Amino acid sequence: MSYKIYFSSSTKISAVGKIINLKKRTKEELKTKFSILEKELKKLKLNTETKIIVTEEVDYKEENVELFIGYLNLDINSETIQKIKQNKYLTLYSIPTMDYLVSEKVNIDDINNVCNDIIKYSKDKNVQLIGPYTEIYYDQDKPNIYVMAHDLVREEYENELIKRYSIKKYNEPFKLNKEILGTWKIKEILPNINFNYKKQKSNPKTEYNKIEFKDDGTTNHKDLKWSNDNLFLITKDHVVANKMIIKNIDNKKYLEIRMSELSKVYYHAKPISYIYEREEK
Repeated sequence: MSYKIYFSSSTKISAVGKIINLKKRTKEELKTKFSILEKELKKLKLNTETKIIVTEEVDYKEENVELFIGYLNLDINSETIQKIKQNKYLTLYSIPTMDYLVSEKVNIDDINNVCNDIIKYSKDKNVQLIGPYTEIYYDQDKPNIYVMAHDLVREEYENELIKRYSIKKYNEPFKLNKEILGTWKIKEILPNINFNYKKQKSNPKTEYNKIEFKDDGTTNHKDLKWSNDNLFLITKDHVVANKMIIKNIDNKKYLEIRMSELSKVYYHAKPISYIYEREEK
């Protein structure tokens, strides 16, 4: 069966649920997991009408898969948010206001094929996919499929904002960040999906397999310089400032760089997460 794929803008959506890992995604397994989740949400008097499933993997997959499962809850007050945070079982999930590639009312058995069609569509139309595969079940049996996307050809006002911000940061005096200093090697490249240090989700291919941050603001790459928590990608025509964040997970530090190598061609390309770990000496 053929399904239409189109661009759509979506407002922010909030959901409550949990992250699960399945050896094999089946209807029966998901039914069981949702039944347990529904009981937890009803204790907090939260909505359990519209299901949402987010594949927290680089591509859509059904085996050895990490998923967020939950229910849409658009109006959550601060008191309820605190209760959710105190509940070890539940997780708040937010889908930002973005452009998406969408396919509506997809038969459950066709989800895999539709996700592959979305990838093909993105390549044909020069669209950057920047998020996970999200299923929202407005129809209980036929979900809408959403993938965050960015049209690389379309010029946007924010291009100039990005350019001005990057130049401003690049021209500021160098600031040494000792926490980042040293050599890091690539671990994952993730399009806005959950980083799980216990599970390898991607096969990261980048010319920046290793980055050595030196104490004069240079690196081992001619087109990369840095200062404080910014990594600057320098091309012939522009400079792009990419944010760097240190993550402390189970007594180990990881470096997340919010960047995109597509910025070499499209300086307004949307960042995704390049996750690095320290190179062992």
